[in-house]
Amino acid sequence: MSDSFSFPRFSKVLRWELILSKRALVSTFSGTLACMVLLQLIWLVLARKSAIEVVGPMLCVALFFYLELSGTFIFSAYRSRQERINNLLLPATAAEKLVARYLVLVVALPIAGIVGFALGDCVQHAFTLLVKPDVASWGWENVDYGLSQISGKAFSNSISRGFILVSLLCNHAAYLLMGSFFRKHPLVLGLVTWTVLGQVFALSIILILKYVLPLFYGESFSIILNDSACLTVYYIVSAAFIIFCYWFAYHKYRKLQVINNKWIN
Repeated sequence: MSDSFSFPRFSKVLRWELILSKRALVSTFSGTLACMVLLQLIWLVLARKSAIEVVGPMLCVALFFYLELSGTFIFSAYRSRQERINNLLLPATAAEKLVARYLVLVVALPIAGIVGFALGDCVQHAFTLLVKPDVASWGWENVDYGLSQISGKAFSNSISRGFILVSLLCNHAAYLLMGSFFRKHPLVLGLVTWTVLGQVFALSIILILKYVLPLFYGESFSIILNDSACLTVYYIVSAAFIIFCYWFAYHKYRKLQVINNKWIN
């Protein structure tokens, strides 16, 4: 078997991953649909009000957090020894199997949730029109309004949009790194580790500014930073960090073991 990336072979692996994840896809779709319809139904019966103004944005927040944290599931989703054996025996390269798994967990599952959201939104809107037309509304309208309020502030210019998007990509890549590093409970350990590292980094900056720099420049000094230069450095460091995270995940995936009871891969 050739070690080069083969798209025909990759498509077969992707179909295999989709079939293997069929239950998760159906559960995501049906769970999102049920949240949209049942919560609206219960709220209409008990309070005679619409709950879609809360349910819609809540599901979007859940989708956002899943996209950010989904990297931790790339390795931990292999729950049994047999699943790992089946994966290792697939006639495909490690890159093809990793990309297929990544697309299913990070792309296909959110798409299933979005489809469930859209269908549930149609069902709840039709039901609300029959029961209490004066409170009928679309869930996507409330989501769109919330995003417009956020984008009006956070995405006011191209610089802030680029900074936020790169930061989100770095965060996603960091959890992919944590997921490939920790064998057991990668989500919890990843959250704890990333939080601790952030606190240590912030504390280090404060200590440097408060105690180290005054030793060289005295008690009163000013720091003048060039915005464009700082952004350039930030983008370069972020790109290097993202590439490293994906490379490390691929490196660990190539060495995936059938039996691994250790905490760290």
